[in-house]
Amino acid sequence: FVERLAAERGLTGWVRNNDDGSVEAVLQGLPDDLKACIEEMHRGSPLARVESVAVDWRTPEKQFDEFKVISS
Repeated sequence: FVERLAAERGLTGWVRNNDDGSVEAVLQGLPDDLKACIEEMHRGSPLARVESVAVDWRTPEKQFDEFKVISS
């Protein structure tokens, strides 16, 4: 789901599913595209149950060239 959102908005970074059922992502892109992606994440995919979304805005330490799905 997050991979598709990132592709639709031209975002870079990564996403991974954690063992506790949570999802962690680092996204880079234009502010409006990031905000739109976060709004969609609050809704989640039709098959997901989203309990909460925590957002931590930071200045990038590293610039990503692509978006990757990381296996845990």
